[in-house]
Amino acid sequence: MPPAAGITIRIYGLSNSANEPRRAPRMIHLDHVAKHYVLKPQGASALLQRLRHRLPIHWALRDVNLHIPEGQSVALLGINGSGKSTLLRLINGITPPSRGSVRVAGRVGGLLDLTAGLHLDLNGIENIYLQGALIGIPRSEITARLDDIIAFAELAPFIHTPVRHYSWGMLMRLAFAITLRCDPDVMLIDEVLAVGDGYFQWKCMREIEKMKAAGKTIVFVTHLPGLAEAMCSHAIWLDDGVVRATGTVTDVLGEYQPFVHRAVTEFDPIAFNPRLGALLSAYRAGTGKVVLSKIRFLDAEARETLVFQSGGPMEIEVSVVAKSAVENVTLCIVVHTAGQAVSEMYSSEHGRAFDLPEGPSVLRWRIPSVPLHGETYYISIGLMDANDLTHIYDSHIRLHSFTVTEENTFGWSSRVLRLPARLEAAPVGQPDTAPTPGSGGPGLNQIGKE
Repeated sequence: MPPAAGITIRIYGLSNSANEPRRAPRMIHLDHVAKHYVLKPQGASALLQRLRHRLPIHWALRDVNLHIPEGQSVALLGINGSGKSTLLRLINGITPPSRGSVRVAGRVGGLLDLTAGLHLDLNGIENIYLQGALIGIPRSEITARLDDIIAFAELAPFIHTPVRHYSWGMLMRLAFAITLRCDPDVMLIDEVLAVGDGYFQWKCMREIEKMKAAGKTIVFVTHLPGLAEAMCSHAIWLDDGVVRATGTVTDVLGEYQPFVHRAVTEFDPIAFNPRLGALLSAYRAGTGKVVLSKIRFLDAEARETLVFQSGGPMEIEVSVVAKSAVENVTLCIVVHTAGQAVSEMYSSEHGRAFDLPEGPSVLRWRIPSVPLHGETYYISIGLMDANDLTHIYDSHIRLHSFTVTEENTFGWSSRVLRLPARLEAAPVGQPDTAPTPGSGGPGLNQIGKE
C-alpha cells in the first residue's frame, strides 16, 4: 500500500462544555482509512534493516470505508487479528490512522482496555475524575455524577483505595460505570465484557439496551453470533484488515459464519469435552474414527438453501467418511437458538442405528414440516456409538445455521415453536344457524389452517 499524502482526524464534541450544544447528527464516518504498525526486527539483521530504513510493517487496516448513522447498534465481527480492536482505537481517537480520515460526532465512550486511562497509583475517585478529563467531561459534571458512578460500580467500600489493589472484576465495574454514567453519544465496546461474571454481564447488557432505546450509537465486538443478533441491528465483518461485508446482522452473519465454519472444519476434531462445549461458541470434537465431511441443507426440490418456510419440508444431508468399518452408529442433531436448545434428535431413538462401511457415506434426515417460528437457528451434528453416547466419533458444535421464515398466518406461537391452530366461532344457542366450515356464511368465522 503506498504511503499516505496526508492524514485527517476530526473528533467532534469531546470537549462538550456546559454551554456548548452538542452537534447533530451524531455518527461515525471513516474514509479510506488504513493503519500500519512498524514491526521491530530481531536477530543479527535488525541493525542492518534499521540502517537501510527498511523496517517491516504490518497493515492492521486497509482502505476501510464505513458510515454508521446515529442510533445504530453494530456488531463488529472477525477472527482474532482481523483489525477489530484497531478500528475501535481509531474511532475512539486513541491512535491516528496512517492514511485516510476518521470523523466522529458526539461524545465517545469506550470500553476497550480496562486499564486504559486508569492510573494504578490513584484511588477510585481520583481515577473517575482522571477518566472524565481524558474524554472531555468538565469536572463540575463529574462531581454531579460522582455518587451515581460509585453506586453503579458497587465500589463504595473501596473507592478510596488505589486501584492497583482492585481485582479484574472491580476494575471492569469502575471502567464501565465511568464510561456509561458520562452519557456518551457513541459507545465502543471491545471484548472486555466477556471476562465478567454472569451478574456483571447481565447488568451491562441491561444498560446497553437502555442506551439503544435512547438512540445512542453502539459498536460492539463479539465472537458470539447469538449475542450479535440479540444486541445489534447491523454488523461489520473484518478480515485481515479489510471490510468483507456490511449490512443487517442477519445478512452479515450469513456470510461470516460459513467462513468460520470452513476454518474450523479444516482441523481434525479434538477430544470431546462438554465443559469446553459450553464455553466455545463453535468447535469440533471427537475421536476422528468417522468424520463429518460435508453438511448441506436442502428444500423440497433437493436444492441447497439456508432459508426454509415454517411448516414446510427440510432435509439435512450429512456426508461422512469412515476410516474403517464402524457398527451401531447413531446420528444426533441438536437445534439451538441463541440461548437454548430447542430440539435434540437421535436416529437410534427412531430405530435407525446403522453400520458404516469404510469410506464415504451419505446420511439424510428428512423433516416433513418444520415446526419452528421465524428466526435464525444453529445446528450441532454428531456421530456417536449408539450404545455409549459419550463415545463421539465427530461432532460439529454450533457450526451450522439456517433461517426460518413464516407467512402472516394464524397460529399460536411460542418464541420458538410455531403451533398451527384452527379457530371456529359460532353463535351460542343457535347451532342450527351455524354454517359448515368454509361456507363463509354468517355466524361462523374460521381462521387458520389445520
